[in-house]
Amino acid sequence: MFKNIFSIICALVCVASADGAVKVGRICYDLDESTKTASVAPKSGGAYSGNIVIPELVTYEKTAYSVTSIGWFAFQHCERLKKVTIPISVTSIGSSVFECCRSLKYNVSRAPVEEIMNYRLCISAVLLALAQRCAWAADEYVPMAPDYGNPMMWHTTDGDTAGTGADVFYVVSTWETDWTTSDGQICHSADVWNVEHRRRMGVEIKRAAAYMSPGNRFYAPYYRHTTIDTWITADEDTIRRRTRMPMKDVCDAFDRFQAQRDKNRPLIIVGFSQGGLAVVELLKHIDDGTYRQLAAAYVMGYKVTPQDTAECKRIRPAMGETDTGVVICYNTVKDVRYANPIISATCMGINPVNWRTDETPATLHDTITVRLSPERHVLVVSGYSGSEYKPYRGFINVGDIHSCEPWLYSECIARNMAVRARQWRKANGK
Repeated sequence: MFKNIFSIICALVCVASADGAVKVGRICYDLDESTKTASVAPKSGGAYSGNIVIPELVTYEKTAYSVTSIGWFAFQHCERLKKVTIPISVTSIGSSVFECCRSLKYNVSRAPVEEIMNYRLCISAVLLALAQRCAWAADEYVPMAPDYGNPMMWHTTDGDTAGTGADVFYVVSTWETDWTTSDGQICHSADVWNVEHRRRMGVEIKRAAAYMSPGNRFYAPYYRHTTIDTWITADEDTIRRRTRMPMKDVCDAFDRFQAQRDKNRPLIIVGFSQGGLAVVELLKHIDDGTYRQLAAAYVMGYKVTPQDTAECKRIRPAMGETDTGVVICYNTVKDVRYANPIISATCMGINPVNWRTDETPATLHDTITVRLSPERHVLVVSGYSGSEYKPYRGFINVGDIHSCEPWLYSECIARNMAVRARQWRKANGK
């Protein structure tokens, strides 16, 4: 009897597994203890390759589970995967399973009469894959995934000569515009294998390292960040779809970083702009054990939404200068009417000069006044024009001062990192 209802042949790049997935053989699964069922999950820390045969049953820790579904994003972006054979037990296929499969081919095998009930699922899966393939247009280029085992994919600086600082994981902002390959394909992402793209990201990374690495160990991955053109669309659906891949890159990089670092050291996560989005997504991605190592997370020039806090209890706002395991979020404007909803429509904020969450003003560099708007949770500055940051295509630096975020408060942030790292060590007896 034929057990395999159909095969899908594809070429994509694999994404990281969801929290809690287990690996059995060559495949990762999310297991449901109550129903004894398994769902195929993205592969953690690597890529599926070659021919994958999904079994009807898997056994994990002496318990058998029926494989009944293929989860969201399971084979999204897979490059070396040639064939996936799906068993008759699979009755549902999640969203974006075959997204960005730019070279898909299909072979639908014949099934006996008693299995024809799943033929509709077979056809639906093929149509889904075709639709997702078309969603990533044929003339769009997807850069090759980073290999975070390659030192070329990292900027690292060890400034902790005393061994008493923190490990800082920094996520760079947006540096690329839409670009076109030599054969005319448009790309909406940075290419980490392109020397110029890494050089441009490196400009910001090195500047951040200059004040974040003294007394700390600083790590920053290069990743396929989404281009500024995507953000300028101001379309949340487009932004969400195109940032899935870079957010997966950052999670992959973080997992490698976390696996190798000394867990007795405090962890600090920092990101600016699109990197701030990555910080929010990382807080959703990490497990409770990693969260307990967190001294602080800094979301510079990006928003934290009510949906984010509802999804993840680990996203807690900083309430002062010394609390740990919290999120420091801020966005700078000249007036609240200039708050950019795509970037700074946030539900939390703190003043990084006086570490207050009310509107008490603080003085920076003797001449700049910084106030937090309790209603909009953004910083309103006076005595500072931000003229060094020119308006960009009507999207940023047009009443907001988005480009200043990591730099205007750099001395305050550097001091605060040291404060929260010491507080974490004190609280954890390290």
